[in-house]
Amino acid sequence: MAGNTRQKGSKAEDIAAEYLASRGFRIIERNFTVRGGEIDIIAIDNGVYVFVEVKSSMVPGFDPIEQVTRRKIRFLKRAAELYLLKHGLIDRVECRFDVVTVRFGSGGRTEVRHYRDAFNY
Repeated sequence: MAGNTRQKGSKAEDIAAEYLASRGFRIIERNFTVRGGEIDIIAIDNGVYVFVEVKSSMVPGFDPIEQVTRRKIRFLKRAAELYLLKHGLIDRVECRFDVVTVRFGSGGRTEVRHYRDAFNY
């Protein structure tokens, strides 16, 4: 896949959103930005608010899940809390954190993996 890193990341997020929607998730927000970064996708799955981190790679044999560091997890938890506070949902809804990885292969082939409940709130 040609293009810069931002374009690849955006394409991976599009693929992840389509994947989740096809499995019944209702996408309610994309790229929720707070100081220090963003939450890629916020969705609802059977009444549960799901904060989704999307990671991608073109490197053969590399699993993009390895890019989800402890630091990233701490940020995502803080950002999710801010989202819930902003929308008056804190302590009112169940939530979880998922990771979707997209591996871009040769010939335009992509592999999508969904890690449900990847880490705890």
